[in-house]
Amino acid sequence: MRGSTILYVLGWPVTVLAVLCLVPIFFSINAREWDSAGIFAISFMIYAFLGGLLIAGFRGRSYVFDRSSTIGILLLGWTILPLLAAIPLVGSDQFASPAEAIFEAVSGLTTTGATVLSVPQDASTGILVWRAVLQWSGGAFTLLTALIVLGPLHISGTPANITIPGYERNDLVHSMVSASRHIMPVYAGLTLLCLVLLWIAGLPAFDAFCLSLSTLSTGGFMVRAGGLASYDSAFAEAVIGVFMLAGAVSMLALWHYLAKRGKDRPDSQETVRLIVISLLGAVVIAALSYESGSGDEWSSAATAVRTGLFRAISLVTTTGFDNARDGATAVPFVIVLLLCMIGGAAYSTAGGLKQYRFLLLMSQAQRELYRLLHPHIIIPNRVAGHVVDLEIMRSIWALLAVLVSATCCTMFALSVQGFDFERALLSAVGALTNNGPAVGMATVKLAAWSGYGNLSGASLATLSIAMILGRLELLVVLSIVQVNFWRK
Repeated sequence: MRGSTILYVLGWPVTVLAVLCLVPIFFSINAREWDSAGIFAISFMIYAFLGGLLIAGFRGRSYVFDRSSTIGILLLGWTILPLLAAIPLVGSDQFASPAEAIFEAVSGLTTTGATVLSVPQDASTGILVWRAVLQWSGGAFTLLTALIVLGPLHISGTPANITIPGYERNDLVHSMVSASRHIMPVYAGLTLLCLVLLWIAGLPAFDAFCLSLSTLSTGGFMVRAGGLASYDSAFAEAVIGVFMLAGAVSMLALWHYLAKRGKDRPDSQETVRLIVISLLGAVVIAALSYESGSGDEWSSAATAVRTGLFRAISLVTTTGFDNARDGATAVPFVIVLLLCMIGGAAYSTAGGLKQYRFLLLMSQAQRELYRLLHPHIIIPNRVAGHVVDLEIMRSIWALLAVLVSATCCTMFALSVQGFDFERALLSAVGALTNNGPAVGMATVKLAAWSGYGNLSGASLATLSIAMILGRLELLVVLSIVQVNFWRK
């Protein structure tokens, strides 16, 4: 029964892909790009057929939504959906190989933002819209899986403070619908507000549309080469900076705040830490930018602050947007690694280790230092006034160990394919923390780095796997490869 359960549930996101295809079809027809519209129309029919077949074929069966089935759905969903999402990209002539198309689709759905397109504006309108739509829907999928799978099952120390009305542990489909009904209006509303503000900032309507989808999902896909500096708009950068933070804070906390109108507010420590870490990173990056600046002192200082703050927010939210001008100082790769690894809040679209886990690790380290001086002292590990169970700490330490191991394995695979140490480390961390564009910000021996478009098929496949592992909780992958998982 477990197989029918997994296939039935997977039919719904495949059907959603069919609905999403209508967006690039509309834009392609509006731009009179008939070939692109035809490709997405064919993809629409494929998705609609497969999704309808899975739903109709397994509808009415006896479903078993146990822990193993739920984890299986999560893993197969993040594996199969990117492959299906690559179908219109494979049919396009803008990707040299299926490996590039799959890499682009994986990067979109996992909200990583790494791209093989060196000049995005040369791509068709449909492709640009599809990339943005994939990132936005990937961010939504990330939120829903965190709310109905990772949180309730308490995987990898995810805080289990699920209070979405209508959640039922034994009915995954009903829980997904209920969570979507409560969370998606907040997610979509913030995206629409970002779109309007970017349009007011003077960006072309099409660019504002695509960037708003990539901002709330903390994705990082750009519509044109040159980064945000190509728009030369401080207001647009401020808008994107604010909404990158909005995408990286807990969407569950935002929903609580809006639904309860300020009463019984959820804990805001993660949001405060996110802002503090961004400010600390901004100070360091701005100082380095100012030291290498030239010209008028006040002008250099203002540019350094503007660039440093935006880059720090972009890195810690794992978005990857960059507003640096030509000749700007690159960010030291140690800072890039640190901010990417910390990541955003739990129940957000951001990647990384997450603020909640990072705080617990720091708190545990502090406790161990006290125990060196006072071996018999009892200091409970608290977060937001709640004592954290020892099992949660073990799970978080296990996740950290697995993340480091996955980084080393990815680095080794890339090194075999000709990457030097710095590029291999940054590429591995960028993929596993879903912050692909961060590689281009780092000041290491990247003189030969010209983007992901010049990588071999093997390198793209390696990074695609790493991106999926990064979006999944790595302990989920370890649990599903155990023999006991498949014995039932």
